[in-house]
Amino acid sequence: YKECHFFPDAKSFLDEAVMKGERKVEIVTQSSAREAIAKLARYLEHRSTPVYQADKAALEFVPGVPEKVTPEGWERPIYLQRGIYWKVLSDIIEHTRTNPTNMVVIGRSYELDLALPLVKGAKGILVAHDVPGFEKSAVRAAGGYVVDNLQGALDAIGKF
Repeated sequence: YKECHFFPDAKSFLDEAVMKGERKVEIVTQSSAREAIAKLARYLEHRSTPVYQADKAALEFVPGVPEKVTPEGWERPIYLQRGIYWKVLSDIIEHTRTNPTNMVVIGRSYELDLALPLVKGAKGILVAHDVPGFEKSAVRAAGGYVVDNLQGALDAIGKF
Protein backbone atom coordinates (compact mmCIF):
# COMPACT_ATOMS: atom_id res chain seq x y z
CA TYR A 1 0.00 0.00 0.00
CA LYS A 2 1.00 3.58 -0.53
CA GLU A 3 2.04 5.86 2.28
CA CYS A 4 -0.91 7.81 3.65
CA HIS A 5 -0.95 11.46 2.50
CA PHE A 6 -3.85 13.80 3.17
CA PHE A 7 -4.66 16.97 1.28
CA PRO A 8 -2.90 19.98 2.85
CA ASP A 9 -6.24 21.39 4.04
CA ALA A 10 -7.61 18.06 5.34
CA LYS A 11 -7.64 19.20 8.97
CA SER A 12 -9.79 22.27 8.28
CA PHE A 13 -12.05 20.21 5.98
CA LEU A 14 -12.59 17.60 8.69
CA ASP A 15 -13.13 20.28 11.32
CA GLU A 16 -15.93 21.78 9.27
CA ALA A 17 -17.42 18.61 7.78
CA VAL A 18 -17.18 16.25 10.76
CA MET A 19 -16.87 18.29 13.90
CA LYS A 20 -20.02 20.29 13.22
CA GLY A 21 -21.86 17.01 12.63
CA GLU A 22 -23.79 18.35 9.65
CA ARG A 23 -22.48 15.77 7.20
CA LYS A 24 -21.61 12.10 7.32
CA VAL A 25 -18.01 11.64 6.21
CA GLU A 26 -16.68 8.22 5.27
CA ILE A 27 -13.08 7.90 4.07
CA VAL A 28 -11.85 5.44 1.46
CA THR A 29 -8.10 5.01 1.10
CA GLN A 30 -5.74 3.00 -1.04
CA SER A 31 -3.12 3.49 1.65
CA SER A 32 -2.86 1.50 4.84
CA ALA A 33 -6.16 1.88 6.69
CA ARG A 34 -4.28 1.62 10.00
CA GLU A 35 -2.06 4.56 9.07
CA ALA A 36 -5.06 6.61 7.90
CA ILE A 37 -6.96 5.89 11.13
CA ALA A 38 -3.96 6.95 13.23
CA LYS A 39 -3.63 10.19 11.29
CA LEU A 40 -7.37 10.85 11.54
CA ALA A 41 -7.29 10.26 15.30
CA ARG A 42 -4.85 13.16 15.60
CA TYR A 43 -7.14 15.35 13.49
CA LEU A 44 -10.46 14.39 15.01
CA GLU A 45 -9.48 14.14 18.68
CA HIS A 46 -12.33 12.26 20.39
CA ARG A 47 -14.57 11.86 17.32
CA SER A 48 -14.29 9.02 14.86
CA THR A 49 -15.17 8.53 11.22
CA PRO A 50 -15.18 5.23 9.33
CA VAL A 51 -12.15 4.44 7.16
CA TYR A 52 -12.37 1.85 4.38
CA GLN A 53 -9.47 0.37 2.45
CA ALA A 54 -9.77 -0.30 -1.28
CA ASP A 55 -7.37 -1.89 -3.75
CA LYS A 56 -7.24 0.39 -6.80
CA ALA A 57 -6.09 -2.44 -9.06
CA ALA A 58 -9.03 -4.73 -8.31
CA LEU A 59 -10.89 -5.66 -11.50
CA GLU A 60 -13.86 -7.68 -10.24
CA PHE A 61 -17.30 -7.51 -11.84
CA VAL A 62 -19.59 -4.58 -10.97
CA PRO A 63 -23.20 -5.12 -12.12
CA GLY A 64 -24.69 -2.52 -14.43
CA VAL A 65 -21.35 -0.95 -15.33
CA PRO A 66 -19.52 -1.28 -18.65
CA GLU A 67 -16.05 -2.79 -18.60
CA LYS A 68 -14.49 0.38 -19.94
CA VAL A 69 -15.30 3.80 -21.36
CA THR A 70 -13.27 6.38 -23.25
CA PRO A 71 -14.26 9.86 -22.08
CA GLU A 72 -14.06 12.67 -24.61
CA GLY A 73 -10.51 13.95 -24.89
CA TRP A 74 -8.91 10.76 -23.55
CA GLU A 75 -6.52 8.81 -25.75
CA ARG A 76 -7.25 5.52 -23.99
CA PRO A 77 -10.13 3.84 -22.21
CA ILE A 78 -10.55 3.79 -18.46
CA TYR A 79 -11.63 0.59 -16.78
CA LEU A 80 -14.68 0.78 -14.55
CA GLN A 81 -14.82 -2.83 -13.37
CA ARG A 82 -13.24 -2.23 -9.96
CA GLY A 83 -15.25 -4.58 -7.79
CA ILE A 84 -13.40 -4.10 -4.52
CA TYR A 85 -13.79 -0.32 -4.77
CA TRP A 86 -17.50 -0.72 -5.54
CA LYS A 87 -17.84 -3.12 -2.58
CA VAL A 88 -16.39 -0.43 -0.31
CA LEU A 89 -18.75 2.21 -1.73
CA SER A 90 -21.67 -0.24 -1.36
CA ASP A 91 -20.71 -0.79 2.28
CA ILE A 92 -20.79 2.97 2.81
CA ILE A 93 -24.18 3.21 1.10
CA GLU A 94 -25.52 0.46 3.35
CA HIS A 95 -23.92 1.90 6.51
CA THR A 96 -25.33 5.37 5.87
CA ARG A 97 -28.68 4.03 4.62
CA THR A 98 -28.56 6.06 1.46
CA ASN A 99 -28.17 5.44 -2.28
CA PRO A 100 -25.56 6.52 -4.84
CA THR A 101 -27.60 9.53 -5.96
CA ASN A 102 -27.31 11.01 -2.45
CA MET A 103 -23.56 10.39 -2.24
CA VAL A 104 -20.83 12.91 -3.02
CA VAL A 105 -17.41 11.43 -3.74
CA ILE A 106 -14.39 13.73 -3.46
CA GLY A 107 -11.15 12.62 -5.08
CA ARG A 108 -7.95 13.67 -6.74
CA SER A 109 -8.24 11.36 -9.77
CA TYR A 110 -11.18 11.08 -12.16
CA GLU A 111 -10.11 7.63 -13.27
CA LEU A 112 -9.38 6.08 -9.88
CA ASP A 113 -11.72 7.95 -7.56
CA LEU A 114 -14.67 9.37 -9.48
CA ALA A 115 -15.44 7.52 -12.72
CA LEU A 116 -17.09 4.45 -11.16
CA PRO A 117 -19.23 6.29 -8.57
CA LEU A 118 -20.31 8.82 -11.22
CA VAL A 119 -21.46 6.01 -13.54
CA LYS A 120 -23.42 4.54 -10.62
CA GLY A 121 -25.20 7.87 -10.02
CA ALA A 122 -23.10 9.57 -7.33
CA LYS A 123 -22.03 13.17 -7.52
CA GLY A 124 -18.33 13.93 -7.88
CA ILE A 125 -15.87 16.62 -6.91
CA LEU A 126 -12.33 16.59 -8.29
CA VAL A 127 -9.70 18.33 -6.17
CA ALA A 128 -7.43 19.43 -8.99
CA HIS A 129 -3.85 19.32 -7.74
CA ASP A 130 -1.89 19.16 -11.01
CA VAL A 131 -4.71 17.32 -12.79
CA PRO A 132 -4.74 17.26 -16.62
CA GLY A 133 -7.45 19.27 -18.35
CA PHE A 134 -9.07 16.18 -19.86
CA GLU A 135 -9.76 14.83 -16.34
CA LYS A 136 -11.37 18.12 -15.36
CA SER A 137 -13.49 18.02 -18.52
CA ALA A 138 -14.64 14.46 -17.79
CA VAL A 139 -15.79 15.43 -14.28
CA ARG A 140 -17.64 18.50 -15.54
CA ALA A 141 -19.25 16.48 -18.36
CA ALA A 142 -20.60 14.08 -15.72
CA GLY A 143 -22.15 16.98 -13.79
CA GLY A 144 -19.41 17.22 -11.18
CA TYR A 145 -17.30 20.07 -9.92
CA VAL A 146 -13.58 20.79 -10.12
CA VAL A 147 -12.07 22.67 -7.18
CA ASP A 148 -8.61 23.72 -6.06
CA ASN A 149 -8.79 22.44 -2.47
CA LEU A 150 -11.02 20.77 0.09
CA GLN A 151 -12.51 24.11 1.17
CA GLY A 152 -13.70 24.43 -2.42
CA ALA A 153 -15.16 20.92 -2.11
CA LEU A 154 -17.19 22.00 0.93
CA ASP A 155 -18.54 24.92 -1.09
CA ALA A 156 -19.33 22.66 -4.07
CA ILE A 157 -21.24 20.14 -1.94
CA GLY A 158 -23.86 22.79 -1.33
CA LYS A 159 -24.39 23.23 -5.08
CA PHE A 160 -25.65 19.68 -5.65
